[in-house]
Amino acid sequence: MNRRRLLGLSALALATASRPAAALSLWRWRDDYPLLIGGASSMLPMTRALVAGFLARRDDVDVVATGGGSDAGLMVLKRGAIDVAAMAEDLSGAQDDALVHNYLLARDAAVAVVHPDNPLTALPMAALAALFSGRLSDWRDLGAPAAPVQVVLRRDDPLADLLLQGADPTDAALALPESRDVIDLVLSNRHAIGCLPLKAVRPPLRALTVDGVAARRDTLFSGRYPLLRSYYYVLCDDGAQAAIDFVAFAIGPDGRRILDETGLWPMF
Repeated sequence: MNRRRLLGLSALALATASRPAAALSLWRWRDDYPLLIGGASSMLPMTRALVAGFLARRDDVDVVATGGGSDAGLMVLKRGAIDVAAMAEDLSGAQDDALVHNYLLARDAAVAVVHPDNPLTALPMAALAALFSGRLSDWRDLGAPAAPVQVVLRRDDPLADLLLQGADPTDAALALPESRDVIDLVLSNRHAIGCLPLKAVRPPLRALTVDGVAARRDTLFSGRYPLLRSYYYVLCDDGAQAAIDFVAFAIGPDGRRILDETGLWPMF
């Protein structure tokens, strides 16, 4: 099977495996050379933005980007079916080998926020997971005045998974479209707790310290903050030059600016 045929099948497989929001995205498809990026669906917004910036400087490359999951992206990269794997996690020992190299692009953090009148300033990660999953449903269980907890999340927010620690969100959670909506609701409800990305957190919201570590730029960069997510692009040793150029763009000055504008924390 030639590579062009394999590329098409891989794009279809990845797109089918992904959620509806991760539908296949196309930029100026041509038959001669499509650069294929596949993997973590949560990385599609940043990848789309980076591809747009890259193509503004390169008119000799066409790009296809799709979701499907970090593991699926790495698998088809190793089979030579795609050019760049997008991974929302570091390579594990079983995944790593001498032929693949990952490049850290950016990080983000899940921050639990409460109303400024909430007396709590810090919680252990286990307590946060219990709150967001509904296993704890009253603030008195954590030493605050008795009141029912109102959980507030952004709709389809991948960062919420960090707070939930493998559990499902409580059925009573409110799922709102945007960070601004979460902020407004938490500020209007003294008994609410929300999940926000770090760059969206602003006074007078109170960001809860987790396991003794506050969510800040320095704790994100050092990796000390426990509820962080790292985003990588992965290449193979024998990767196409266009793939190498794209990743170099992503971690270069223009790519860092784009990542910053999407709300992430560039790591270079």
